[in-house]
Amino acid sequence: MNTTISISGPICIISDLHLSNDKPFTLNVFRSFLQLVIKKSNSLIMLGDIFDFWIGDDIVKFSYPWIDSVINGIRNTAKKIPIWIGRGNRDFLIGNELASILNAKLLPELAILDTDLGYVAVSHGDEFCLQDRSYQYFRSIVRDSEWQKRFLEQSISERLNAAKEFRHKSNQENQKKSNDIMDVSLEAIQSFFENSKANILIHGHTHRPGKHIYKINDRKCERWVLPDWEFDYENIEKGGGIFIENNSIKILQINSRGKLSKINESNFKNKDLSTTSSSCYRSV
Repeated sequence: MNTTISISGPICIISDLHLSNDKPFTLNVFRSFLQLVIKKSNSLIMLGDIFDFWIGDDIVKFSYPWIDSVINGIRNTAKKIPIWIGRGNRDFLIGNELASILNAKLLPELAILDTDLGYVAVSHGDEFCLQDRSYQYFRSIVRDSEWQKRFLEQSISERLNAAKEFRHKSNQENQKKSNDIMDVSLEAIQSFFENSKANILIHGHTHRPGKHIYKINDRKCERWVLPDWEFDYENIEKGGGIFIENNSIKILQINSRGKLSKINESNFKNKDLSTTSSSCYRSV
């Protein structure tokens, strides 16, 4: 049974920031974004891949300046509005210790928000990418509690080296995969809606911001995909989140100057999943 969380008023949802010491501009934009969130939202939900990697909550004891900066920013924000954090495919080792340090609450893999708009499901999203079998196999290993226990018993340096190796191998494999394989499985999305009380699903992971509409068992269902963040590569400037407010959903993008603007939904057309199923179809 999925956890249900009651939240009223404006809600901001973000994911896939991939924060690291190698991304100073993205770190700066994120700090500016937190200031905006306090003014525009009653709560903040972060759906994983907050960090480009996370090797265990004990890393905070070593006082890496960039990690301290992120923690202080989130913790100060949590003094003003409640924050929930989830795990992604790169920071799946986030635990209760970090959540406590941040004064945040740790989300389960899939949660249902009881909002002013109704029930909204939120997830990082990687569990829906069932066509990517090699990743799902890796995911099943690293999400195992015994594997995590053994991994966390290693030294910080050993874990850092392992994380670098994981990322290097993943990047090599992803170059060989088609975009469709790394996107969500239509069957997984259909199964989710058939078994959920929520008509709206919000997730990240795929880095393909958009809105997808389906008809499933005579229900209109929506899947919203969050943008990823990147401000450290030349000619690339992307980031933002989804805001639920006044019974509506909108994706807002943030620029390097910390200004928010609405993404034109017409940009989403022709980016949705297509299907020949009679019970589930694309309409935007």
